[in-house]
Amino acid sequence: MTVTTPAVQSTRQRELELTLIYQTAQQITQLQSLSELLPHLVSEVSRTFNYSSVGVLLVDEATNELVVRETTGLEREKHLGFRVPVTDGVEGGICGWVAYHGQSFLVPDVLASPRYLRTVEATRAELGVPLKIKDKVIGVLDVQSLAVNGLTERDESILSTLASQIAIAVENARLYEELAQAHAEIQRKADQLQRLLARTVDLQEEERRRIAADIHDSVVQLIYGAMYETEGTLQRLPEDASEQGDLRNIQVSLKQAIAEIYKAIYDLWPASLDEMGLFPSLRSYMIQYEEDTGIGCRLRIQGNPIRFNPPARIALFRILQEALYNVRKHAQARKVEIILRFRMGGSR
Repeated sequence: MTVTTPAVQSTRQRELELTLIYQTAQQITQLQSLSELLPHLVSEVSRTFNYSSVGVLLVDEATNELVVRETTGLEREKHLGFRVPVTDGVEGGICGWVAYHGQSFLVPDVLASPRYLRTVEATRAELGVPLKIKDKVIGVLDVQSLAVNGLTERDESILSTLASQIAIAVENARLYEELAQAHAEIQRKADQLQRLLARTVDLQEEERRRIAADIHDSVVQLIYGAMYETEGTLQRLPEDASEQGDLRNIQVSLKQAIAEIYKAIYDLWPASLDEMGLFPSLRSYMIQYEEDTGIGCRLRIQGNPIRFNPPARIALFRILQEALYNVRKHAQARKVEIILRFRMGGSR
């Protein structure tokens, strides 16, 4: 017959408690968001240690109040969001005192304590344990029992040990949520900026198209009109008239002006993009570029080309146009080669 002494029983009980603390801590530290962590936490503590009610109250620094963020029990919905001030006064109840002093508070008989806030009529004992990160109180773990003296200093010791792990898990979950919110906000602003940028590019291209059309319909037509006038004047003048040479020079200058204007119009809005597509337009532009600059220009396409939508087509044309402009202005190159590589998911 084996006789178990009180000391052995106490040791085994302590080992069991430490095992339960470890298992509970392991489970809660694996959860990342408060919405996952807190319900699991109060449920596990209540189940593991057989408390009638378990609640987590977190400090709202803006109002210096404790807010019930999660709890167990039949009146859970009623208590969620309940607030108590962080104060030494009785209006803060047991949890307010715990948060104010940063110390545990065990009340074996709540009916004998003026600090008890009657949130659950059947409660007879209550224990509040601070949740602290370093010396800062971030909340309170509150447990209750239906029996007078149903909570003891052993419960206080157990929960004080567990509270440090809970505080770390809560703080990590808070940081995770803040990071997730910050990431979502950055993504929202990035999407907003992308839409704004796309709209700005659209407006720029619309303005380029309008200016190109206006130049073609007004300035070019006026120059053509001047050319016809000079041609008519030449027809009326005798062939040996001294003005013939001057008028011929004027015609040459007008033709050069028209050619330069058409180049400017093409730079503003390459109509061939709509008519021929991207690659023929690029080749046409590069041929003209080579004639104008004397820089040998070659376009190579690798992979299977994809079909670009109009905004992407314009954007790519502008990128290559700007690249060639920079080559002409800064590179002092004799040859330039543009390689478009198409692969799964995009182009380079």
